[in-house]
Amino acid sequence: MKGKARVLVETVAGKTLRVAVLGAKNAGKTTFTASLCQLLRNPQDDMFNGWTPEVGNQLEPVRPFKRFPLAETLSKWSEDDWSDATVDVSQLRLPVSFHRGDKRTKRFELQILDIPGERVADFGMFGKDYGKWSDFVEDHANGLLGRIRPLEEYFKEAKAIVGDWAEKSAGIASKDEGKILFVDLVAKLVEAYKKALKELDGEYSTFLSPSVVKLDERGSRPDWDACPVGLDEKRQFVPLPREVRTKENRKPLRAFEKAYDDYVATIVTPVVKWLASADQAIYLVDVLTLLNDGCDAYATQKAMGDAALSVFSRRARTAFGRAWDRLFDSRIAGIQLLATQADRVPDGQHEDMKRLLRAMHGNAILVVDGAKKHVGTVTAVLTTMQNEIEKSVWLHGPFECSDNDPMKKDFAVQFVDSSGGPIKERTVPSRWPCEGDAGTAPREWQPGEYGFWRTKPSFPTHANIPLVSREMDGVVQRMFDLGDAWPE
Repeated sequence: MKGKARVLVETVAGKTLRVAVLGAKNAGKTTFTASLCQLLRNPQDDMFNGWTPEVGNQLEPVRPFKRFPLAETLSKWSEDDWSDATVDVSQLRLPVSFHRGDKRTKRFELQILDIPGERVADFGMFGKDYGKWSDFVEDHANGLLGRIRPLEEYFKEAKAIVGDWAEKSAGIASKDEGKILFVDLVAKLVEAYKKALKELDGEYSTFLSPSVVKLDERGSRPDWDACPVGLDEKRQFVPLPREVRTKENRKPLRAFEKAYDDYVATIVTPVVKWLASADQAIYLVDVLTLLNDGCDAYATQKAMGDAALSVFSRRARTAFGRAWDRLFDSRIAGIQLLATQADRVPDGQHEDMKRLLRAMHGNAILVVDGAKKHVGTVTAVLTTMQNEIEKSVWLHGPFECSDNDPMKKDFAVQFVDSSGGPIKERTVPSRWPCEGDAGTAPREWQPGEYGFWRTKPSFPTHANIPLVSREMDGVVQRMFDLGDAWPE
């Protein structure tokens, strides 16, 4: 909505402002959302560009979502503890108004959906039927985005399993025998795929799909051996290689297609429908962890991130819908890419963190009504911790310490690599190592090649004091249209 019409709605009726906050597991989505609420209730300096915020009580969520645990998160902080890992999709609904000296008022109902990072892996299913999703997974295995060897091995094994089943089924006349063979086929395929997913867990965690293997529908973390690959034991599905998705193998195909459709309708669609109506998106990326985890982890998370951002593409199906979109500018205003954990590196390296973000997702193109359009994208660095560094703890990294007990060492702790030499703290590069310098071929970098000290959280001494943040003024001003403009 543009011009005076937008001002009238924001002033008199208020506007529902839907903000999608996305990111992989441990990117800081819940912390960002709770921090935003704290800043709105306890504004710092001139963060809101001359506007004064006023916040009402948290409203109940819209079904089927659960209530965002705002009070519980702030209570954890007051006890010097981070909030628990997100296990359910929850919704924040918060009345917010802004007042200015010229008596102008903006009214919003802020809505944010907090999504467990595990569910990001399922966005690869968005807009895809079972066959296209299988192709998506197989393309990763075959080196389209960097070879993922556990998946390569799975697809080889799956071809052999289906081929063996087809050969045995050809000579079976009894329905009972055929049913036994089919049950055995599904069990073998599920076991093989689960084995591959278990090997992927860790630096490839953003690719574990269906995500219920890590976080089931009830929000529990299942045991690898007991968890179904699907909604339940009777509705399991795995990707099948292109070569075996033929008419001759239509029985397993139909079963997996039905289980896949049920999964998408139950787990993926409710979230995607909400995201597709979002006015803005915040995408959080832990750049430093990606650097430390290596090239393959970067390629996998980039693919999943691109799939997640693709949900904001819209297409009106009717002439009325297209006219409405043109009249009210009914599409996402922009995407803000935020590099989290910025306090792990000195201020002078923050611009390079932004460059890495722009290279990763900064050229977002949405398809709106059949036409490709660039969406306004900005990058920022964000921290919700004090600059208190635990010099004795290295971020991730398959490293050894001289006495194998780094927690007991002082600031002079000496880490050594596999060759016995000391590991030097790395600086943030200006480009992802896989992109290569001008005139040189891209290269793969290995886990642990980049290392950064882990920071120790320093929590507020009072519940009304917001966590320390960086560059949040521009983020909130764009979010509520208070001054900072979106790029053209």
